[in-house]
Amino acid sequence: MAKEAKFGQEIFIFSPFITGNLIVDISKVTSDKSLFVITSLSPSAYLGGSLDVDILTNLLSKGIPVFHLTNLHAKLMLVGTKLTVGSQNFTDGGKYNEETSLVCDVSKDQIESLEEKITDLLK
Repeated sequence: MAKEAKFGQEIFIFSPFITGNLIVDISKVTSDKSLFVITSLSPSAYLGGSLDVDILTNLLSKGIPVFHLTNLHAKLMLVGTKLTVGSQNFTDGGKYNEETSLVCDVSKDQIESLEEKITDLLK
């Protein structure tokens, strides 16, 4: 989905756990787009190895904003009118585990509602 994003399009990724190269790979194909990463910066995730601070630091050094959302459990990616929601985190395990995902097109009204909720969360 990130590869198919149009020039300047916003991409939102929500995942409580981030490891491996998946987010880094996405950031490489989104250099002309606005990528926003929302995660939960919990000490237990870091200590348990399911949140890689080096990856988050790498994203921040590229000017990609990383936001903390307490108690985040959602795993989704929103690109334009395409939304993927599933059980997979943006981790190495999420690429190889047996996971469930749904990819769908959402209406303009639904996008406006989602973007409003995302804006409220990021405040």
